[in-house]
Amino acid sequence: MSDWITTGEAVRILGFHLSTRTFRDKYRDIFPWILTPGGHFRWLRASVEAAAMTMPSAS
Repeated sequence: MSDWITTGEAVRILGFHLSTRTFRDKYRDIFPWILTPGGHFRWLRASVEAAAMTMPSAS
């Protein structure tokens, strides 16, 4: 398991119904990220998972 995940994985972990572009625009200042040599965003898995655990579930 990688420490860095794709934007799509981050959206799924958080349970958001956002496009990847909207997620990047809204959460770029909240979650740590890196840019791959190919120009793709990768998000720090630990911070995304921690945020998911503190959010209320939409059940």
